[in-house]
Amino acid sequence: PMADATRMVATTPARAIGLGDQLGALQVGLRADLVILDDELNVVRVLRAGSWQE
Repeated sequence: PMADATRMVATTPARAIGLGDQLGALQVGLRADLVILDDELNVVRVLRAGSWQE
């Protein structure tokens, strides 16, 4: 399911490289990285280190 796949690609890589305390979740104190996709999974917007990318 999409929800499971999303969770895996968001959290597993950060933990695997030892950065789970800095990345991989949307919570206070962690680096704010986010990708917004449309219904066809095209990238709509990117938030990197708390700043929207143009």
